[in-house]
Amino acid sequence: MSTKRSTVRIIGGEHRGRKLQLGAEALSRGAAHAGLVEKKAERAAELSKQLKPVFAERVFIQLADALKWLPRATGPFDVVFIDPPYDIGAQQPACDLLIQHQLLAPDAWIYVESRRQDDAPNVPWLLQREKTMGDAIARLYRAS
Repeated sequence: MSTKRSTVRIIGGEHRGRKLQLGAEALSRGAAHAGLVEKKAERAAELSKQLKPVFAERVFIQLADALKWLPRATGPFDVVFIDPPYDIGAQQPACDLLIQHQLLAPDAWIYVESRRQDDAPNVPWLLQREKTMGDAIARLYRAS
């Protein structure tokens, strides 16, 4: 089972009917909405083709650089996934933008995936779980 699926299961009952920032897994488990931000046009089109027929207006796919999109985002988000690509070092800046623009709901869940050798993001959130997967590490935080 993937770490993302496990994470969605961990927060399972807490996200039903709430606005989320992740994807099909959450929608299939009862999330009211999911927003996906994708920088590559072909990948955004593929996501739209796969998800819109199943989830219709419940899924929002934004073609954008996430770091440029976050300052314009309308939150608050109950769950946020910050994941690859690792090589652009977007994890800390994305966390900073979530905080700076007050995009997190009270008690929001924040999943941050990065290279194992990278430092954990410097955030005020409470670390709930941490899992190493080969060269990657996933951290699940709870906003307080």
